[in-house]
Amino acid sequence: MNGILVVNKPIGITSHDVVNEVRRAYNTKKVGHVGTLDPIAEGVLVVCVNQATKLAPFLESDDKIYVCKVLVGQSTDTYDITGNITKKLDSVTITEELIDNTLTKFKGKLSQFPPIYSAIKVNGKKLYQYARSKQEVIIEPRNVEVYEIYRTNPIEIIDGQVYFSFYSHVSKGTYIRSIVNDIGKELQIPCCMAELKRVKSGLFDISQSYSLDEVKLGKSRLVKMLDCLDFEKIDITNNSEIFNKIKNGMKLSLSTFDEKYDKIAFIYQTELLAIYEFNDEQFPCYKATRVWL
Repeated sequence: MNGILVVNKPIGITSHDVVNEVRRAYNTKKVGHVGTLDPIAEGVLVVCVNQATKLAPFLESDDKIYVCKVLVGQSTDTYDITGNITKKLDSVTITEELIDNTLTKFKGKLSQFPPIYSAIKVNGKKLYQYARSKQEVIIEPRNVEVYEIYRTNPIEIIDGQVYFSFYSHVSKGTYIRSIVNDIGKELQIPCCMAELKRVKSGLFDISQSYSLDEVKLGKSRLVKMLDCLDFEKIDITNNSEIFNKIKNGMKLSLSTFDEKYDKIAFIYQTELLAIYEFNDEQFPCYKATRVWL
């Protein structure tokens, strides 16, 4: 049984906890996830099962869509409400117009510093390990892109604290916590992330997801590997010449096809056989990236 399982991860557990539950439910050790969600976050977690684990590199670069709730007037060392408070205001004065104008400044290409409390590795060591041991480390900025960002609801006052929420469609590797922290700097008001929900990851929407209870009860279904890819698909079931080349991992010339493609997913007898990518390191051709046999 191979394929992608779209899980609606609940708040309070890690992405690895989800993987362990899927391993038990599907009785296999070959399970991995794409795009980590912190324990504070919920929503779409793409989980690869059995042979689909080899698809992970092709899904990791997918865009993500989030809805984030921001606590205004407080900042923390983790950039979310689980961290130690670094600054807190007794009162907050802010308008929706100011929030909207500020959010527009974060649309487009950004150079973003990831949070010190993150799993990014520097010199073989995760950033949060430096933070916990109080070691200094140089964090390099990362280039990310925010395709869309806007406020989703009026300002809320809950138990005397000020909140607003925003929608964001972002590129791979974007830290919403860092965006929230930077929004606070732009507003000159401390801010931290109160809630985060991933509503889409690549092709997978939260409407397609299963709860962990459904997974445990055997009420979940895998998405076929072929249905997880949004690039060119070519069926070679009746082409033994190309099939024999692919099963041996041979390169394919550009003249094999009428059009030029960046990536090709080859289908054999309704199943995913291989993924080839355009390569011009020595001479233009298609080169095997992954073959399933």
